[in-house]
Amino acid sequence: MNTKNKSACTFPLACKIIMNLLDIIENEDITANMAWIDSLCKSDSPAEAIQRHIKNLISTNSALQTSTFVNKLWETFIKASSASNNKRMLLWCAKRLFSLQNKSASFFCLYQLAVCLSTESLPVYSSYNTSSEAHCILRAQFSKYITTSGILDLINRQLEILVQGQGLFQDREAAIFRTMIMFLQRCVGVLNGTMMFLEPCGSDEQVKNKIAGNLVLLFSRHNVNMDVLHLTILEALCVGTSGDSLELIFEHMVHLFLVRFQVFPDTHVAYLQGCLLRVIRSAFAHKRTILRNFVCDNDVIGSLAICLHNNMDVSTNKHLAGMCVLSEIVWISHQFDMVSIERTLQCLMQCMNRIPLLPNVDIYILVIRQILLRRTRRISSDLLNQILHTMISPSFPRGVETIMTVIDPMVKSQRHSLDLPSCQALVRYMLSCLIDPDLNINTWVQCLGVLRTFIHQLNRANIITVLEHGKTFVVAMEQWNLDPHHTAQIMYIFRFVVCRLSVCKDIVVDRLHDSGFVNHIRRKMQMCDLAPGSSGKAMNISTMRAADILVVHDILTGFQDGVDLVLFCSKIICQHHANKKLVADVMRVIMRTLKRFEARGTFDDTTKRQVLMCILTSSSRLDPIVSLYGIFLIKFLCVSEEGVYRHDSCSQHKEVMKEIVSFCNCVLSSIYAVEMSVACIWRNRETLTNCIDILLSIYKDSLFCAMQRTNSLWKREFEYTADLVTSIQISLNKSHGGQQNNSLSNTLCMFSDHYRRASSERQNPV
Repeated sequence: MNTKNKSACTFPLACKIIMNLLDIIENEDITANMAWIDSLCKSDSPAEAIQRHIKNLISTNSALQTSTFVNKLWETFIKASSASNNKRMLLWCAKRLFSLQNKSASFFCLYQLAVCLSTESLPVYSSYNTSSEAHCILRAQFSKYITTSGILDLINRQLEILVQGQGLFQDREAAIFRTMIMFLQRCVGVLNGTMMFLEPCGSDEQVKNKIAGNLVLLFSRHNVNMDVLHLTILEALCVGTSGDSLELIFEHMVHLFLVRFQVFPDTHVAYLQGCLLRVIRSAFAHKRTILRNFVCDNDVIGSLAICLHNNMDVSTNKHLAGMCVLSEIVWISHQFDMVSIERTLQCLMQCMNRIPLLPNVDIYILVIRQILLRRTRRISSDLLNQILHTMISPSFPRGVETIMTVIDPMVKSQRHSLDLPSCQALVRYMLSCLIDPDLNINTWVQCLGVLRTFIHQLNRANIITVLEHGKTFVVAMEQWNLDPHHTAQIMYIFRFVVCRLSVCKDIVVDRLHDSGFVNHIRRKMQMCDLAPGSSGKAMNISTMRAADILVVHDILTGFQDGVDLVLFCSKIICQHHANKKLVADVMRVIMRTLKRFEARGTFDDTTKRQVLMCILTSSSRLDPIVSLYGIFLIKFLCVSEEGVYRHDSCSQHKEVMKEIVSFCNCVLSSIYAVEMSVACIWRNRETLTNCIDILLSIYKDSLFCAMQRTNSLWKREFEYTADLVTSIQISLNKSHGGQQNNSLSNTLCMFSDHYRRASSERQNPV
């Protein structure tokens, strides 16, 4: 109907024309003449022409939609599309008639015709995906039919009759089973890449469990040509069945794969591989746990490895299918302490050494990496050495980025299984990678970690090689944005090299200066602030230890270097004052540095004050070791050095003296109050002696004597110290422990005498 000149006609005339046209197309004698349709099909593309006319006719009005002519046109169009196998037109008819089927009985019949012809013409395995609206219509239709008719229960009863027949119907059993399989396959669709039955999820679970069991039992009786349909149905049953049925189906498929791997063609093995992988991927939650337990309890990994090892001469496609299944099963496994894991690695190594299979080396590396990441028991040393030498050989067809994906988990979990020659060969390979300027930064730090791990297994020649490439590591620390932990690894490597090559001091000094490592350490110690946070702890500690090693080996000999190291250590104590072990280690470095540089210069008051304040403010000062080192440092800075905090009225010095007195009293009380026994006093006799020496030196000072007369706080501190000394002295005298240590006894007596004189002076002032 041409509507272009509609505006030129009056409204009554247009209505009259439409009514006359409706009378014509409703006349059965006129519409029975096929000349109407023949005239529409005279164009070059008759299907598109009829489709266009149908669109125009059914969109005009409701009366024209249900006319006899339109029904004839629909029927002719559907049959012609089916005869020419035009799937697109058939799907369009089914999709368009879906919305019209409730308007008349003729439309419902046409819709059923279109659906049936579409189902018969489409491929079985791709008809029910989710990419089009027509497929949704087909799924909805089949789902409704399955749900309302109870067809699955009927099929299950038929299968149970075949199972219980025990060969009574051998002449008809194959045909009946084939019919059941084909009917069940028509009820299978694909939803989001997963094969499943088209009824709602969760319905008739018991029926599907019985169907799965019957199909597995009847498998040995039906024809081999039905394998693809059989596997398709079993895969669809995995979605709506219980965990036991899923385990049964998975076991059946694994058994088929192992038995038929050698004898069946590539296409069959590939399809069976796809079924196994889709079953594994679709299982989740408790079903994934069931599959995982089945794999571990039955050692499926070892069985697959033996199958692949015994069939090395199969085609490349079949071998690749087997490796894909092995990779997926290794991926879902959680228990790798089985003996068969080593058999699997042997199989993979044999595959990697075969030249025709080298293009598939990526999947071998994937499986090896999966095993090494989750293996807890030690693997055979010979096997690991073979894997290592194969992968680091120059003829290996993959780059260092791929190789490190295997070496990194091997070093983390199985480094104790590698022998010494393999470790040295691995380190040499890592050095060759580290000096490569085009290496990825992530791979570079992985190689650095391997070098750090096996640095102790190197001989002197390899260590010299590391020192020769020291410039590369210094550039990485200064110019690259390395993580603090990786910077600490580089520091450790340099420290080990210096200690190991101490007999070749000239070589070490020259190479260290040429690489810029010494200047780098100097700049780090002269920094105003430390690396912040817990992540910077490793870098700060490694810098301190590297500087200490250089000082010990007389590579850093300047007095200013010693001052910088002492100040750097004091900053570390302030930053990590709650870490008792770390504080003790840093104090030990400070003592060693102060003693070494004592004869080279005089430490200024600023340096001494900073060291004292970091000791006095440490929250771990009650620890015995920290107390011992802290008291020693205070005695070294305040008592051994004359005139440091004596005869000085500076307010800062007064505050420091006050903190020292409080610190010493705290140490005395902690030692005496822990156990209140002579044994505790005897263990800490050195700390007690130094502590009382410090207090006696302060209390003898004329400034303090004046302060205690005018300040009640200082008087109470003095009396508190005297009480502690008296208690310790009484405990020693009772146990006769004072006779065993004349130094501690003499110090206690000296303090008691001073306290008596000071008390007498306060009572009888001059």
